[in-house]
Amino acid sequence: MNGYIRKKKGQQTLEVTIATGIGMLLLAGLVSLMAMLAVNALDKQIENQDRMFCESALKSGNVQYLHKCECYYNGEDIKCLQK
Repeated sequence: MNGYIRKKKGQQTLEVTIATGIGMLLLAGLVSLMAMLAVNALDKQIENQDRMFCESALKSGNVQYLHKCECYYNGEDIKCLQK
């Protein structure tokens, strides 16, 4: 009987270890996904801000931004300002 109890306890420990490992993998995946979404949101915010500066420069005549935004005015993606 004593051997049976030890074997059952060992199986439970293995099951807990496997469940903990799976839980850690899921948690790591969730954290990675959240980090990617945060970076994507930050990129979009920067692109929107750059687009606003370029559009404002057309109206105000700000020479510095007109020069900086030339690639955008020539039809390239707004990301060209990041280069």
